[in-house]
Amino acid sequence: MIDILMATYNGGSFLREQLDSIINQTYSNWRLLIRDDDSSDGTVELVKIYVERDKRIHLVEDTVICGSPESNFMRLLLFSSSEYVCFCDQDDIWLKDKLILMLECIKKLDNSRPQLLFSDGFLYYGERRNDLPRLLKARPRQLHEALFCNGGIHGSLSMFNAAMRTEMLRKYNHIAMHDHLLTLIGCANHAVTYLEIPTFYYRQHLNNVTPHMASNLFRRILNAFTINKKRCVIDEDYYLGVKAFYDEYVNELSPKDKKVVEIYLDLPNKSPLIRFMSIVKNGFSLNNSRMNLLLKVLLKKYISFL
Repeated sequence: MIDILMATYNGGSFLREQLDSIINQTYSNWRLLIRDDDSSDGTVELVKIYVERDKRIHLVEDTVICGSPESNFMRLLLFSSSEYVCFCDQDDIWLKDKLILMLECIKKLDNSRPQLLFSDGFLYYGERRNDLPRLLKARPRQLHEALFCNGGIHGSLSMFNAAMRTEMLRKYNHIAMHDHLLTLIGCANHAVTYLEIPTFYYRQHLNNVTPHMASNLFRRILNAFTINKKRCVIDEDYYLGVKAFYDEYVNELSPKDKKVVEIYLDLPNKSPLIRFMSIVKNGFSLNNSRMNLLLKVLLKKYISFL
Protein backbone atom coordinates (compact mmCIF):
# COMPACT_ATOMS: atom_id res chain seq x y z
CA MET A 1 0.00 0.00 0.00
CA ILE A 2 1.00 3.63 -0.55
CA ASP A 3 0.36 6.33 2.03
CA ILE A 4 -0.31 9.71 0.43
CA LEU A 5 0.30 12.53 2.91
CA MET A 6 -1.47 15.82 2.24
CA ALA A 7 -0.98 18.88 4.46
CA THR A 8 -3.75 21.43 3.94
CA TYR A 9 -4.24 25.06 4.88
CA ASN A 10 -6.88 27.29 3.26
CA GLY A 11 -6.66 25.21 0.10
CA GLY A 12 -10.33 25.14 -0.80
CA SER A 13 -9.88 26.91 -4.14
CA PHE A 14 -7.93 24.07 -5.75
CA LEU A 15 -8.35 21.11 -3.41
CA ARG A 16 -11.30 19.47 -5.15
CA GLU A 17 -9.38 19.13 -8.42
CA GLN A 18 -6.43 17.54 -6.62
CA LEU A 19 -8.59 15.10 -4.67
CA ASP A 20 -10.38 14.02 -7.85
CA SER A 21 -7.04 13.40 -9.56
CA ILE A 22 -5.97 11.12 -6.71
CA ILE A 23 -9.23 9.18 -6.74
CA ASN A 24 -8.81 8.67 -10.50
CA GLN A 25 -5.39 7.00 -10.19
CA THR A 26 -5.03 3.78 -12.16
CA TYR A 27 -3.38 2.24 -9.07
CA SER A 28 -5.99 1.86 -6.36
CA ASN A 29 -4.22 0.43 -3.29
CA TRP A 30 -3.52 3.74 -1.56
CA ARG A 31 -4.54 5.57 1.58
CA LEU A 32 -4.78 9.37 1.62
CA LEU A 33 -4.04 10.95 5.01
CA ILE A 34 -5.04 14.61 5.16
CA ARG A 35 -4.14 16.86 8.05
CA ASP A 36 -5.44 20.42 8.16
CA ASP A 37 -3.63 23.20 10.01
CA ASP A 38 -6.52 25.41 11.18
CA SER A 39 -7.99 26.48 7.83
CA SER A 40 -10.72 29.11 7.77
CA ASP A 41 -11.98 28.77 4.18
CA GLY A 42 -14.03 25.58 4.24
CA THR A 43 -11.14 23.23 3.47
CA VAL A 44 -12.02 20.84 6.31
CA GLU A 45 -15.67 20.73 5.30
CA LEU A 46 -14.68 19.81 1.75
CA VAL A 47 -12.30 17.11 2.98
CA LYS A 48 -15.07 15.59 5.12
CA ILE A 49 -17.27 15.29 2.03
CA TYR A 50 -14.54 13.28 0.32
CA VAL A 51 -13.95 11.18 3.44
CA GLU A 52 -17.58 10.09 3.24
CA ARG A 53 -17.30 9.48 -0.49
CA ASP A 54 -14.15 7.32 -0.48
CA LYS A 55 -13.07 5.13 2.45
CA ARG A 56 -9.43 5.39 1.39
CA ILE A 57 -9.42 9.06 2.39
CA HIS A 58 -8.86 9.88 6.07
CA LEU A 59 -8.84 13.19 7.92
CA VAL A 60 -6.26 13.24 10.71
CA GLU A 61 -7.81 15.30 13.49
CA ASP A 62 -5.81 16.45 16.50
CA THR A 63 -5.46 19.64 18.53
CA VAL A 64 -1.96 20.60 17.39
CA ILE A 65 -1.56 23.73 15.24
CA CYS A 66 1.74 23.38 13.40
CA GLY A 67 1.87 26.82 11.83
CA SER A 68 3.89 25.77 8.78
CA PRO A 69 3.63 23.22 5.95
CA GLU A 70 6.89 21.48 6.88
CA SER A 71 5.71 20.90 10.46
CA ASN A 72 2.35 19.69 9.20
CA PHE A 73 3.99 17.20 6.81
CA MET A 74 6.40 16.00 9.50
CA ARG A 75 3.48 15.42 11.87
CA LEU A 76 1.65 13.48 9.16
CA LEU A 77 4.60 11.10 8.94
CA LEU A 78 3.76 9.95 12.47
CA PHE A 79 0.46 8.55 11.17
CA SER A 80 1.98 6.76 8.17
CA SER A 81 2.56 3.00 8.31
CA SER A 82 2.50 1.76 4.71
CA GLU A 83 5.41 0.34 2.76
CA TYR A 84 5.64 3.40 0.50
CA VAL A 85 4.92 7.09 1.06
CA CYS A 86 4.19 10.13 -1.12
CA PHE A 87 4.03 13.77 -0.11
CA CYS A 88 1.15 15.55 -1.81
CA ASP A 89 0.49 19.29 -2.18
CA GLN A 90 -3.09 20.46 -1.84
CA ASP A 91 -3.17 22.45 -5.08
CA ASP A 92 -1.57 20.23 -7.73
CA ILE A 93 -3.20 17.87 -10.23
CA TRP A 94 -1.93 14.32 -10.54
CA LEU A 95 -1.77 12.50 -13.85
CA LYS A 96 -3.67 9.23 -13.64
CA ASP A 97 -0.56 7.01 -13.85
CA LYS A 98 1.51 8.86 -11.22
CA LEU A 99 1.33 6.21 -8.52
CA ILE A 100 1.73 3.13 -10.70
CA LEU A 101 4.72 4.55 -12.61
CA MET A 102 6.53 5.51 -9.42
CA LEU A 103 5.61 2.31 -7.59
CA GLU A 104 6.91 0.10 -10.40
CA CYS A 105 10.19 2.04 -10.35
CA ILE A 106 10.79 2.08 -6.59
CA LYS A 107 9.91 -1.63 -6.23
CA LYS A 108 12.95 -2.47 -8.37
CA LEU A 109 15.27 -0.94 -5.75
CA ASP A 110 16.67 -2.50 -2.58
CA ASN A 111 13.91 -1.59 -0.14
CA SER A 112 15.67 -3.14 2.84
CA ARG A 113 17.45 0.23 3.06
CA PRO A 114 16.23 3.84 2.59
CA GLN A 115 15.18 4.66 -0.97
CA LEU A 116 14.00 7.95 -2.45
CA LEU A 117 12.48 8.33 -5.91
CA PHE A 118 11.72 11.60 -7.71
CA SER A 119 9.63 11.93 -10.84
CA ASP A 120 9.20 15.13 -12.86
CA GLY A 121 6.24 17.48 -13.21
CA PHE A 122 4.75 20.10 -15.50
CA LEU A 123 4.66 23.75 -14.45
CA TYR A 124 0.94 24.47 -14.58
CA TYR A 125 -0.53 27.90 -15.28
CA GLY A 126 -4.12 26.84 -15.92
CA GLU A 127 -3.90 24.91 -19.19
CA ARG A 128 -3.09 21.19 -19.33
CA ARG A 129 -0.68 20.40 -22.15
CA ASN A 130 2.15 17.95 -22.71
CA ASP A 131 4.56 20.66 -23.91
CA LEU A 132 4.56 22.67 -20.68
CA PRO A 133 7.89 23.53 -19.00
CA ARG A 134 9.22 20.89 -16.60
CA LEU A 135 9.52 21.35 -12.85
CA LEU A 136 12.65 19.30 -12.14
CA LYS A 137 15.77 21.44 -12.62
CA ALA A 138 18.33 19.99 -10.20
CA ARG A 139 19.05 16.27 -9.86
CA PRO A 140 21.38 15.90 -6.87
CA ARG A 141 22.45 12.40 -5.95
CA GLN A 142 25.27 13.29 -3.58
CA LEU A 143 25.51 15.80 -0.76
CA HIS A 144 27.96 18.12 -2.52
CA GLU A 145 25.34 18.52 -5.26
CA ALA A 146 22.49 19.25 -2.83
CA LEU A 147 23.85 21.52 -0.11
CA PHE A 148 23.57 24.79 -2.05
CA CYS A 149 20.03 24.17 -3.33
CA ASN A 150 18.38 26.23 -0.54
CA GLY A 151 15.66 23.68 -0.31
CA GLY A 152 15.57 20.10 -1.52
CA ILE A 153 13.79 18.64 -4.50
CA HIS A 154 10.06 19.36 -4.29
CA GLY A 155 8.39 16.86 -1.99
CA SER A 156 5.47 16.56 -4.39
CA LEU A 157 7.86 14.82 -6.81
CA SER A 158 8.78 12.13 -4.31
CA MET A 159 7.98 8.57 -3.35
CA PHE A 160 10.00 6.90 -0.60
CA ASN A 161 9.96 3.70 1.38
CA ALA A 162 9.37 2.81 5.03
CA ALA A 163 13.09 2.78 5.82
CA MET A 164 13.36 6.37 4.59
CA ARG A 165 10.37 7.35 6.72
CA THR A 166 12.19 6.00 9.77
CA GLU A 167 15.18 8.21 8.97
CA MET A 168 12.91 11.23 8.50
CA LEU A 169 11.43 10.73 11.97
CA ARG A 170 14.72 10.95 13.85
CA LYS A 171 15.13 13.90 16.23
CA TYR A 172 16.42 16.84 14.21
CA ASN A 173 16.79 20.10 16.13
CA HIS A 174 15.74 22.21 13.15
CA ILE A 175 13.93 21.39 9.91
CA ALA A 176 13.82 24.12 7.28
CA MET A 177 11.44 22.17 5.03
CA HIS A 178 10.37 18.54 5.02
CA ASP A 179 11.56 18.01 1.44
CA HIS A 180 14.92 19.65 2.20
CA LEU A 181 15.49 17.07 4.94
CA LEU A 182 14.25 14.29 2.65
CA THR A 183 16.77 15.27 -0.03
CA LEU A 184 19.66 15.45 2.44
CA ILE A 185 18.88 12.01 3.86
CA GLY A 186 18.50 10.53 0.39
CA CYS A 187 21.85 11.92 -0.75
CA ALA A 188 23.58 10.86 2.48
CA ASN A 189 22.38 7.30 1.92
CA HIS A 190 23.27 7.42 -1.80
CA ALA A 191 19.68 6.38 -2.37
CA VAL A 192 18.24 8.94 -4.80
CA THR A 193 16.73 7.76 -8.10
CA TYR A 194 15.14 9.88 -10.81
CA LEU A 195 12.22 8.88 -13.02
CA GLU A 196 12.40 11.28 -15.97
CA ILE A 197 8.65 11.30 -16.55
CA PRO A 198 6.19 14.09 -15.62
CA THR A 199 3.56 12.66 -13.29
CA PHE A 200 1.57 15.72 -12.25
CA TYR A 201 0.85 19.40 -12.84
CA TYR A 202 2.58 21.71 -10.36
CA ARG A 203 0.21 24.62 -10.04
CA GLN A 204 1.63 28.16 -10.14
CA HIS A 205 -0.44 30.79 -8.33
CA LEU A 206 -0.08 33.70 -5.93
CA ASN A 207 -0.48 31.58 -2.80
CA ASN A 208 2.33 29.08 -3.52
CA VAL A 209 4.40 28.41 -0.38
CA THR A 210 7.52 27.97 -2.50
CA PRO A 211 8.47 30.62 -5.09
CA HIS A 212 7.24 30.37 -8.67
CA MET A 213 9.50 28.37 -10.94
CA ALA A 214 10.80 30.23 -13.99
CA SER A 215 10.00 28.37 -17.19
CA ASN A 216 13.32 28.82 -19.01
CA LEU A 217 17.01 29.46 -18.39
CA PHE A 218 16.92 33.11 -19.45
CA ARG A 219 14.04 33.84 -17.07
CA ARG A 220 15.80 32.08 -14.18
CA ILE A 221 18.94 34.16 -14.76
CA LEU A 222 16.90 37.36 -15.04
CA ASN A 223 15.03 36.55 -11.82
CA ALA A 224 18.33 36.07 -10.00
CA PHE A 225 19.19 39.70 -10.56
CA THR A 226 15.71 41.25 -10.28
CA ILE A 227 13.06 39.42 -8.25
CA ASN A 228 15.62 37.37 -6.28
CA LYS A 229 18.38 39.97 -6.07
CA LYS A 230 18.09 40.34 -2.28
CA ARG A 231 18.44 36.62 -1.66
CA CYS A 232 21.78 35.39 -0.41
CA VAL A 233 23.78 32.49 -1.79
CA ILE A 234 22.83 30.53 1.33
CA ASP A 235 19.46 30.91 3.00
CA GLU A 236 20.07 30.99 6.76
CA ASP A 237 17.11 28.74 7.53
CA TYR A 238 18.40 26.02 5.20
CA TYR A 239 21.93 26.45 6.55
CA LEU A 240 20.56 25.75 10.04
CA GLY A 241 18.68 22.79 8.59
CA VAL A 242 21.91 21.34 7.20
CA LYS A 243 23.62 21.86 10.56
CA ALA A 244 20.82 20.08 12.42
CA PHE A 245 20.93 17.24 9.89
CA TYR A 246 24.70 16.95 10.38
CA ASP A 247 24.42 16.97 14.19
CA GLU A 248 21.95 14.08 14.11
CA TYR A 249 23.39 12.15 11.17
CA VAL A 250 27.14 12.58 11.57
CA ASN A 251 27.79 8.98 12.66
CA GLU A 252 26.02 7.61 9.56
CA LEU A 253 27.91 9.77 7.06
CA SER A 254 30.78 8.38 5.03
CA PRO A 255 34.14 10.08 5.69
CA LYS A 256 33.84 11.87 2.34
CA ASP A 257 30.32 13.16 3.04
CA LYS A 258 31.24 14.13 6.59
CA LYS A 259 34.09 16.26 5.26
CA VAL A 260 31.89 17.83 2.56
CA VAL A 261 29.24 18.92 5.07
CA GLU A 262 31.85 20.23 7.51
CA ILE A 263 33.44 22.31 4.75
CA TYR A 264 30.00 23.67 3.77
CA LEU A 265 29.19 24.61 7.37
CA ASP A 266 32.53 26.38 7.77
CA LEU A 267 32.35 28.42 4.55
CA PRO A 268 30.62 31.45 6.16
CA ASN A 269 33.74 31.85 8.32
CA LYS A 270 36.08 32.00 5.31
CA SER A 271 37.17 34.94 3.20
CA PRO A 272 35.47 35.34 -0.20
CA LEU A 273 38.58 34.11 -2.00
CA ILE A 274 39.01 31.00 0.18
CA ARG A 275 35.29 30.33 -0.12
CA PHE A 276 35.44 30.52 -3.92
CA MET A 277 38.48 28.23 -4.09
CA SER A 278 36.89 25.73 -1.71
CA ILE A 279 33.77 25.49 -3.86
CA VAL A 280 35.92 24.75 -6.91
CA LYS A 281 38.11 22.22 -5.08
CA ASN A 282 35.28 20.26 -3.46
CA GLY A 283 32.97 20.04 -6.46
CA PHE A 284 29.99 21.90 -4.99
CA SER A 285 27.33 22.77 -7.56
CA LEU A 286 23.94 24.42 -7.94
CA ASN A 287 21.29 22.95 -10.23
CA ASN A 288 23.87 20.55 -11.65
CA SER A 289 26.22 23.41 -12.55
CA ARG A 290 29.36 24.55 -10.74
CA MET A 291 29.41 27.69 -12.89
CA ASN A 292 25.92 28.70 -11.68
CA LEU A 293 27.11 28.45 -8.10
CA LEU A 294 30.37 30.34 -8.69
CA LEU A 295 28.55 33.20 -10.43
CA LYS A 296 26.10 33.40 -7.56
CA VAL A 297 28.95 33.46 -5.03
CA LEU A 298 30.67 36.27 -6.93
CA LEU A 299 27.58 38.45 -7.32
CA LYS A 300 25.55 37.97 -4.13
CA LYS A 301 25.96 38.25 -0.40
CA TYR A 302 26.90 34.83 0.91
CA ILE A 303 24.60 34.49 3.94
CA SER A 304 22.46 36.95 5.88
CA PHE A 305 24.28 36.76 9.22
CA LEU A 306 27.65 37.86 7.80
